[in-house]
Amino acid sequence: MGGNVRLWETSLDSLEKSLQEWRTMIGQEDGRPVQITIQRDSGLDVSSPKHGKIDPDNAPHVGGNTWAGGTGGRDTAGLGGKGGPYRLDAGHQVYQISQAEKDAVPEEVKKAAREMGKKAFKQ
Repeated sequence: MGGNVRLWETSLDSLEKSLQEWRTMIGQEDGRPVQITIQRDSGLDVSSPKHGKIDPDNAPHVGGNTWAGGTGGRDTAGLGGKGGPYRLDAGHQVYQISQAEKDAVPEEVKKAAREMGKKAFKQ
């Protein structure tokens, strides 16, 4: 009476052909990177702003609460996260959390982050 059929492409040739067809369909034929946006809440709270640890290998860090220069995390200096004291770019692709998550940061954490940022700017 009813049902579904799913076709899974697993061969490299088939996947490459389908990707090219998709890029043609959306007008993305110039080789620029394709961006995928996923909307979800991390479910993690902020506590207090800090600079974070420096990674001696400058490896990319996404999410978390440890590394300076990471992206999409919390409490540490980086890009795309929440509750950090200032922006710090380590040269990696930026993963951005939602504006709703940023807006949910408690006012006392925002204030502490602003004060820490102003102090760092003066130095």
